[in-house]
Amino acid sequence: MELLQIWQCSNHSDFSCPICLQTATFPVETNCGHLFCAACLITYWKHSPWLAAITCPLCRQKVVILDNISCEKQQDKPSKQIVHDIRDYNKRFAGQPRHVSSCWFKTEETPMLTPPAKSPQG
Repeated sequence: MELLQIWQCSNHSDFSCPICLQTATFPVETNCGHLFCAACLITYWKHSPWLAAITCPLCRQKVVILDNISCEKQQDKPSKQIVHDIRDYNKRFAGQPRHVSSCWFKTEETPMLTPPAKSPQG
């Protein structure tokens, strides 16, 4: 609760999530400065088309980074999953280079495109 009070005093006067309309749990701030529950925003992202970067539900600005405020030190399984999902979102959309190991396809699974065979007549 102390972290919530410190964050609220410094940046936000209203600590409610505009998606679920409750007090933000595991609050995250978008690059446009809006505050949401991490779980609400991650769910919103996972249900968006093609898992592309989302637009802010309030101002429609493209969200390229999520700043998690309080759940880094939580040790329970749901909190760890939220932290993992936030990191995954930021890796995909923050514009930072990705490691080769994070590619979606392994070389042996990538289909090979070959030119069509020439006909014997031509």
